[in-house]
Amino acid sequence: MSNETYLIVSYFTVGIACLVLSLMTYALLRQSFRKVTETHPGGRLGLIFRRVFLFGITLPALAGFFSVSFRSCEKNNYQAIVADRAYLVAKNQEQLRISLQYLCIALLVWTVIIALVLITMRLRNERIVAFKNEEGDEKPMKENRKCDVIIGALLIALGLAGGGYFVGQTLYNSKVALNTAEVRGLAERRVKSDRAYWTIQYTVIGNEESEVSALYAKSKNDQQKIVSLLTDNGFTNEEIVLGVVDYDASEYRDKDQTLIETKYTLTGSVEIETGNVDLVSHVRSQMNELIAEGLDIRNNAPKYEFSELNAIKPEMLKEATQNARMAANEFAENAGVKVGGIRSASQGGFSITDVGETYSDHKKIDKNVRVVTSITFYLTK
Repeated sequence: MSNETYLIVSYFTVGIACLVLSLMTYALLRQSFRKVTETHPGGRLGLIFRRVFLFGITLPALAGFFSVSFRSCEKNNYQAIVADRAYLVAKNQEQLRISLQYLCIALLVWTVIIALVLITMRLRNERIVAFKNEEGDEKPMKENRKCDVIIGALLIALGLAGGGYFVGQTLYNSKVALNTAEVRGLAERRVKSDRAYWTIQYTVIGNEESEVSALYAKSKNDQQKIVSLLTDNGFTNEEIVLGVVDYDASEYRDKDQTLIETKYTLTGSVEIETGNVDLVSHVRSQMNELIAEGLDIRNNAPKYEFSELNAIKPEMLKEATQNARMAANEFAENAGVKVGGIRSASQGGFSITDVGETYSDHKKIDKNVRVVTSITFYLTK
């Protein structure tokens, strides 16, 4: 039988088994439950209880069955799920176990309901006995008391069985939890920046206020030279943003506050945002030609960014998980055990740094992307 066939057959088989188990439980308790609700003073309420009881037993069992998902951190697609027969068997066992837990919870809830019914019956009987005693009829209500004792014993048995199951399950889980191995998985990628941001500043300075108009004309001329150099080397007009020209008048005085000199400064900027990151470094070196022509240029260092992190996240997380399992397998082999499923997993943050750097993340075109996952695996014999 192929794993795909096994998945389909086992899924429906376990589902039917959970349903049959809940129906058997209902059949076992139906008569006792009916007798209790029939003696309840509120006949209509007892009828409602009897009709709801079947669904109150079967639906929780089915809910527990359907609550188990076959997807996990390491099995996140259909092909990965059907490729591992041991994983499918473990999931079938988990479906049956969770269904039994839900069924036990339902029984405990109905136990509380029956207990409330019995308390109501007891209070009613006591009132009836007190009334008959006042009339001189001291005949005890043996049948009702006998019914109370039998059902009370049944409730105690159910409570002990349910409590014992959960205590045993807790002890089992705590024992299994001790046999675990916590490992870390690392995944790294070297990527190339896909965005570049580059700012060029240019400045013109004069000593007379009357020169401001000429300074502005020179500033526009310098700006045009910068733009021409950029476009001639391959940048488009859409990638070039012209900044506002800032004007500043700075006064210089001596110790007696006598005005010595006033400098008038116009500073403009040209910003480039492009996906052609290789072109930035090439053109940046050619800015020296404008400096040789007498332009006062501040050639700022460009910033490089990688913006496609979401595209490589899934594969990197998958690789980190696989590396963590390899480390766990190495540990288990030395200890003489086997690696089971994942108990818990946590993902560290993705870090992007320049190649060869520890903290810098915007100076170089080539980047290192890194993620570390921490995974706890069960270890089995």
